[in-house]
Amino acid sequence: MAKKIPPGRRRARHNRLASGEPAGYASGMRLLFFCAAVFACCALSAREVYVSSSEGLDTNDGSRRAPLKTLAAAPKENAKIFLKRGDTFYEELKNFKNCEFAPYGNGPKPLICGLMMLKNTKAWIRLPNHIWKLDLSKAENFDGFVPHASPELLNLGAVYDISSDKIYGRLQTRLSALNAHGDFFVAAGEWAKAGDVLKPKHPFKYLYFRLPKNPSENGAKISFLVGTHGVSNLQSCKLKDLAIKGFGKHGICKSSDCVFDGIDLDLIGGCILPNYSGGWVRFGNGVEFWITSKKSFNNNLVQNCRISRTYDCGSTIQGISNGNLTAKNIIFKNNVFYRCRQAFEHFLRSKDGGATSYENCAFENNIAYECGDNGFSTPETRDAALLAAEGNNTADGLVVKNNIFWNSNCYFIRTFPANLKSNKFFVGAGNYLQASSSVSMPTLWADSPDDIKKFESKFPSNSVFLISPETAEIESALREKVFGKKPRQF
Repeated sequence: MAKKIPPGRRRARHNRLASGEPAGYASGMRLLFFCAAVFACCALSAREVYVSSSEGLDTNDGSRRAPLKTLAAAPKENAKIFLKRGDTFYEELKNFKNCEFAPYGNGPKPLICGLMMLKNTKAWIRLPNHIWKLDLSKAENFDGFVPHASPELLNLGAVYDISSDKIYGRLQTRLSALNAHGDFFVAAGEWAKAGDVLKPKHPFKYLYFRLPKNPSENGAKISFLVGTHGVSNLQSCKLKDLAIKGFGKHGICKSSDCVFDGIDLDLIGGCILPNYSGGWVRFGNGVEFWITSKKSFNNNLVQNCRISRTYDCGSTIQGISNGNLTAKNIIFKNNVFYRCRQAFEHFLRSKDGGATSYENCAFENNIAYECGDNGFSTPETRDAALLAAEGNNTADGLVVKNNIFWNSNCYFIRTFPANLKSNKFFVGAGNYLQASSSVSMPTLWADSPDDIKKFESKFPSNSVFLISPETAEIESALREKVFGKKPRQF
């Protein structure tokens, strides 16, 4: 049955959580030494470059006194690139090699932002049945990240009201499916259906949005998650203390031999995945490392990050291809996940029966707080702290250890789970401990003492605790870790 916490241990556990005492990361040492060697070599020839969206010009020399304005103008290799605190960069960070990124100056972390913001509030066209139409191709009506002459970037992940911090995430398959307030559809015209928008290079142009009143009334500041990645195509780079927000695809992806330290990721995903063989699918992960037999994004460390409100999972190691697939040296540690669909997902699948394996991969010492409800109003059965979508091979070589999971379903498992060690699951009575799409794997429920015993027997050294007044001090310590001493807006 679920464990009760003796009063004498509650304070000690609270103190450990509040102090951030590490649990040990031996599995990541090889990766840390590798990264240190890479960056030591880079430092020998790295040029220092400063970038400020508020004070810079791309015709400047990139010095601190004369910074560049955009990331696009920065050198792509062998550079230390400093971004001005308090500045917002409405562009992608991509295609860099042997570079380090860090902030300079005072203020909030530099923000890499994918939000396209409506500035002409009169641009809405009223249609019957509480439908509002907006021509997304008229760049003069927008600020922020404006996709000039790139209709594929108008494959939006969500509608977002900056003023109320509200996500409208229910993307529908056709105009006639806008049945509830907050529903939206994006396509080339009223005639389009799911089969049309799923085709490659569909000319997205119009937004159809159902609300009882003009979406821009009463001070609403409407924006949109543009259909691209925030950070991508990096090799041997280090990013420290940056913020990434408002991208409709992945937050960080397609990168290898990299370190991501102290990154704040928020409001990620929701785009349609074009030309997908499975039909209508939306996607968008916080941090994704994709693995195939020909190209794998290995040797990455993600630490001390805050990842929130992702359409899909906050972090993932995944891949599908023919042949053999191996994920190597990918570590997620010391991160906070808040309101992601899942905190961590893993799967490797060979389409032709090849071998799949993990080597020195770990998800450890993280906090996953209230995952499952991602804020996009698109609930699924698999909404949980952990998701295992493994196909035909076990997940040996991947360890999930020393994590704290608070107030969510625990583990949705397709076939093979990861190696779980010394995790603590704090659950509500209505949460499931284990669920699966396989009929041979029964659902285990948190409100069943027998099911708790079965779960803890299947995953020895892991513990299940029912949330109760006895866990209030633990929740207080966790909230401080997640939100800080002052209320935090993600």
